[in-house]
Amino acid sequence: MFIGREQELNFLNSRYHSKNAELIFLYGRYRIGKTETLHEFCKDKEHIFYSCQECPDNIQLRNFSQSLLKENIKASQYLSTFHDWKQVLSSIIELPYKEKKLIIIDEFPYMCKNNKSIPSILQNLWDTTLKNENVMIILCGSAMSFIEK
Repeated sequence: MFIGREQELNFLNSRYHSKNAELIFLYGRYRIGKTETLHEFCKDKEHIFYSCQECPDNIQLRNFSQSLLKENIKASQYLSTFHDWKQVLSSIIELPYKEKKLIIIDEFPYMCKNNKSIPSILQNLWDTTLKNENVMIILCGSAMSFIEK
């Protein structure tokens, strides 16, 4: 049973139901309920919930690619993994969801640890493409100094 966090859930739901694309950074100390709150938020929505691991960049790319490709996007007809982060992040707009395309990346600093270019790739894609799409991307992490940068 999930108890509490109504204010946070109301905020996330209001952003989900907005007509705008949404890019949200959720961060805080370890073990305060960020991940559980996100699981509660997305449980009745079509979504990808990707939990990063501390692993080499090529494995992180493969794992994230598989999360996206199993959602029946067009690229799944000819790819088993994406070749680079720009390609995989660009493909978010192809998700066949009826409502907002919801992507949650938990422990985002782990994704960036072995590839420092990921934040700039995401920023560039957001500025040029994603901000005009029906998407909601939530980046979550406990490494507060990383998120603040």
